[in-house]
Amino acid sequence: MKYIKIFILTILFIPLCVFAAPGDEFVAFMNVFQSFLNDLIPIIMGIAVVTFLYGVVKFIKSAEQPEEREEGKKIIAYGILAIFVMVSMWGFVNIIVGTVIPNSNDRLLDDIPQSNGVW
Repeated sequence: MKYIKIFILTILFIPLCVFAAPGDEFVAFMNVFQSFLNDLIPIIMGIAVVTFLYGVVKFIKSAEQPEEREEGKKIIAYGILAIFVMVSMWGFVNIIVGTVIPNSNDRLLDDIPQSNGVW
């Protein structure tokens, strides 16, 4: 209950802090924060892929040990879950950005290399 009160108070007072901040400094802070997140997301995605591959290697390597195989299966499942959640959130954010700002040139998916259909 204590944490819920702290959460509600935080949610209520964040707008006061934002409105009290001068415009240029807040925009600069948000640009730095966005840049930090843009650099952090591929690193986290890479960690999820490495975790998945580690689980696959552990699963294959311990073919004769049932306990180790089960642990490998769990690591594979967590890796797949992490990748799925991150890609789903990425798509969800793009849906929201496309809905709220229909003519936005700052789409997150624009950074993905596109194929022209020729193999």
